[in-house]
Amino acid sequence: MLFLRIILITFLAATISSPAKADFFSDVTGILTDPLKIGKGSENLLRAVERAFIHAQRLQDEVDDDIRDYIDEIDGTISDTRVWFTGEREATIDQIDGIISNSLAEMSKLEKAFIADTRELIKCGSEVTAESLRDLLADALNDLGERKPRFKIFGITVGSLEIDAADIASPIEGFRRAKALYDNRIAAITEADSPSNLTDAYAEIQRLSDLARCHYKNDTAVYQELYLIELEYNRRGRAWHGRMQPI
Repeated sequence: MLFLRIILITFLAATISSPAKADFFSDVTGILTDPLKIGKGSENLLRAVERAFIHAQRLQDEVDDDIRDYIDEIDGTISDTRVWFTGEREATIDQIDGIISNSLAEMSKLEKAFIADTRELIKCGSEVTAESLRDLLADALNDLGERKPRFKIFGITVGSLEIDAADIASPIEGFRRAKALYDNRIAAITEADSPSNLTDAYAEIQRLSDLARCHYKNDTAVYQELYLIELEYNRRGRAWHGRMQPI
């Protein structure tokens, strides 16, 4: 187990500059297939680094000293982790878990600070109103098969109607409903299904989270939550670039 954890963290450090290779089953289920859960912390660390890398790519025309400082800090955090593992071949499992946890905590803090301090540089294409966003989310919910009851008799639903914008309490509530349904659809995908089922779901979550982010641009906490979701599903989709046959 110790040797495998060291291999995992070495792989992590060696692959920061390129997307992780797609593991179909892991992507579908959202968990590691390894029954011992070896490397779960390093897997999360790699994801955080990749998200920060995608964000940095979007800022490539806006690079200044502050952005370079964040990139240097991220690089330093991972380099320190790699150096520690290179020199600690006899480390205990607890020590390994500790260093990964510390690195992940530091990386998560850097990731959020990096986004918060550069959010104004990530532009929105146009104004996204609550009305337009509710309409889009209603369409998404209907496409995902969600329906509302036509009416009830003694508590029994009779018939169903499509969702409309008025059925969505708030854009963020509608987004979370749609994301949960897409995540359920992703979890149900098997290796026999087309990979496009997976990448299409990733793309839709990215699209909706990006639009919702632009609507909530004045709400710092919600904005950051939605942007991190968009980055995460962008990261997952990138792993499939060049691996699918053209239609």
